[in-house]
Amino acid sequence: MSWARERCCDGKSYCYYCPMCCTALGAPDGVTVPCLQLPLRVSVLLRDGRQRSTAVHAKVLAPDCCELYDCFSHESCAAVPSFDPATTVVAFPSEGA
Repeated sequence: MSWARERCCDGKSYCYYCPMCCTALGAPDGVTVPCLQLPLRVSVLLRDGRQRSTAVHAKVLAPDCCELYDCFSHESCAAVPSFDPATTVVAFPSEGA
């Protein structure tokens, strides 16, 4: 069973998923990529680019529960909503993240 590379929305070829539109790509026959419903909302702030982030997988697998925000510049971070500190958890993979 082998996953195929496919071209997607930006014209580039990807295997498994497109980091730009967050859709699964090239699944072999008989393989179904799940669409999960999480018990919480996930907001991911990206600063190093979508192609380097493992957080994009959350959007691929749970598209209705996850939002990605590109924070490469001050202007692009303006789209990030305000979060309520009483109901928000901030998680980092490590202290240096």
